[in-house]
This record gives sequence, C-alpha cells and structure tokens, in this order.
Amino acid sequence: MKSSVIVNDGSTQIALTPETQWERTVLDQIRQHAGKLTVLSGNVFECQGGWTRVTNMGEDRRESSLILRLDALEQPLEPR
Repeated sequence: MKSSVIVNDGSTQIALTPETQWERTVLDQIRQHAGKLTVLSGNVFECQGGWTRVTNMGEDRRESSLILRLDALEQPLEPR
C-alpha cells in the first residue's frame, strides 16, 4: 500500500493507495464502515504466537505510528 500526506491551503489529507487485491478489499471495508472511528498514536509490533499489539500512546508522538481504529457501534441491549 502506498501512502501520502498532502498539506495544502490549511487542510491535511492522508491518501492510501492499494497495490494488491487484499489492500483494495481492506479499503472497501473502511469506506463502508458505519461504526466508530478513533484516531490514535502508538507503536505496533508483532509478538509471540502471531499476535499484533499496539502500545499505548507515548508522550513523544514523533516516533509513534498514526493508528485509525474502526469499531462497530454498540447495539442497545434488548429488554428481557
């Protein structure tokens, strides 16, 4: 995936350009997402067992990744 940051006339845009079918599928899922979007910063790393972890946001954000997290909207509980 190619990425670019465009700053122009007081606005900032982040462009993600897919290069594979899997990346196109992921971007389609993001486009269709109707839940909650959270913008975070932190560090992402792989750990044992194949898991990926995100560390909490540190004070020095210059060394952190920009993380966009998509969560489903919470559904209200139905009365019993």
